[in-house]
Amino acid sequence: MTSNPATTTLLPDPGPAEVVTVAGWDDASVEFPVLAGVPELGAMLESLRQVDRLIASAIDSIIRLQDAEVAETATGVPLEQWLLLVARRTATDRRMLLTCAEVCRRLPGLLEAFVQGKVSWSQVRTLVLQVMRLPRATDEQLDAALAELIVRNQAADPDRLGHLARFIDRDHGVPARGDNDPDGGG
Repeated sequence: MTSNPATTTLLPDPGPAEVVTVAGWDDASVEFPVLAGVPELGAMLESLRQVDRLIASAIDSIIRLQDAEVAETATGVPLEQWLLLVARRTATDRRMLLTCAEVCRRLPGLLEAFVQGKVSWSQVRTLVLQVMRLPRATDEQLDAALAELIVRNQAADPDRLGHLARFIDRDHGVPARGDNDPDGGG
């Protein structure tokens, strides 16, 4: 059996165990013993963390630009079109970025957690898609509940936060289709 030279260089050296400490998602130090032997894993981890920080910064910028209503005045095109024409974002990306900005404006605790690196872009997308249609009347309660979930689940499986958010959606969600029929039908 021949070995693949590309993967052979990525395999850890079976030498003495060494621990590499990297900044965690919330800038706390986390030890990952495997990173000493496979530095590419550490580089990938850092790249993903940078993506999360950059997207959080972009969402924060979108909110500030929308609040100041400056994009269209300065560029002559609405922000969504600017994202298309200049930033080269697809329709799916534009919708996600703008929806995320809208939800984070409503839920400042979620935005703060994202900017601080307590949640990843993947987690924010999942949360936004699950809570975006909830009534604004629940925003304060929802933001507090999400803040608690984020604190409790920082070290947990990232998907767990999304699963827990479904319970919030169920408990505070919009009534199912037909629940508000005047004839009482459902």
